[in-house]
Amino acid sequence: MSTQRSGETSCIGQIDGKQCRTFLRKDTKFCSNCGTRNPVKMATDDQVKSADTNQNEQEKATVYACSSEKGPEASIRYIKDTKDSWKKTTVKIAVTGKSAVGKSAFINAIRGVNKTDKGYATEGVGDTTMEVQEFPHPKNKQIIYCDLPGYGTVTITREKFLEKVKLSDFDMFLIFVYPVPTEDDDWLVKQLNKAGRQFCFVRAKLDRDIKNAVEKWE
Repeated sequence: MSTQRSGETSCIGQIDGKQCRTFLRKDTKFCSNCGTRNPVKMATDDQVKSADTNQNEQEKATVYACSSEKGPEASIRYIKDTKDSWKKTTVKIAVTGKSAVGKSAFINAIRGVNKTDKGYATEGVGDTTMEVQEFPHPKNKQIIYCDLPGYGTVTITREKFLEKVKLSDFDMFLIFVYPVPTEDDDWLVKQLNKAGRQFCFVRAKLDRDIKNAVEKWE
């Protein structure tokens, strides 16, 4: 007999007149045993729909008020400006990690920038980046990759890093690690969680490891 785990709920469906009682995770939409919809998931979906509905109703009210006060042309302009507002939104992506893990190389590669091009991020060994540097994407200036100083060194200690970098200035953090996350990376994750910032890990220099492995077995 299976044991109910934390976060699971019991299915309320029936099979042959008896309650199913299969344990369902919160993100499970339907019971695999009887096909009954998970009430917890259903409630979550309804909350999302309700939030979307409320937002749509607010937008409708704004358009109506705009049309009533300033005429239909004003409401059309409002709809167009609102629809295209995302195109004007600046997104700052922080590229961070310990020194010499390939952060600047990534910023150059993802933007298609070569060493002789304007806006090239200087690559090197050691503490090459001492201050936050911004590099807009050539094809979309609203997307800005920010090269942050490497942390956990004699030059840039953890405390010095936080003095130089205001975490709330960035929308997303890419944490470059090689070969595995370190204690300094773990420290940064804790700081990001406190600041409510989104992040993900990027395993650096994978191409080099693959090349070395191929050469080893040839």
